[in-house]
Amino acid sequence: MTGKSFYFILFIKKKQEKRIDTLCVCVLGDPYTKTGGIMKFDETIPIYLQIKAEIEKAIISQNIAEESKIDSIRELAKFYQVNPQTISSAYNELLNDDILYKKRGIGTFVKSGARARLLKKKTEKYLEYDLKKILENGRDFGISLEKIIKIAKEVYQGGLE
Repeated sequence: MTGKSFYFILFIKKKQEKRIDTLCVCVLGDPYTKTGGIMKFDETIPIYLQIKAEIEKAIISQNIAEESKIDSIRELAKFYQVNPQTISSAYNELLNDDILYKKRGIGTFVKSGARARLLKKKTEKYLEYDLKKILENGRDFGISLEKIIKIAKEVYQGGLE
């Protein structure tokens, strides 16, 4: 891993369990996008899924190139200050999704074609769920199809923001 990273961890004591839990890990700088800023983990979503999503985003945005080696589980666990098993779970999901592959004794790499597979998966999810839900809401709110088409054309032509 290149560069220095700064960590800020927010802890909260749960009274009923009398223990300290990490609510979120805030990292100054992202190991994949190499951009500054604070990443906060959403306590309602497992951290390994959030890390998986960050890696997917970095692959889609081409901040991680196909066939390139990615950080080891230990490096990433140290960076995010999480248990290595958390990173391992994220990597295993990506291995099962055919996004990453391992070279024994060398490391973990992004598979060729991973970006296209991720874009296809995200596009299908968007069309099947997100866009469909937006259109259903528009219909339920009484927005006409013509108005929706007009707004879609404006967005695609760079107008409405």
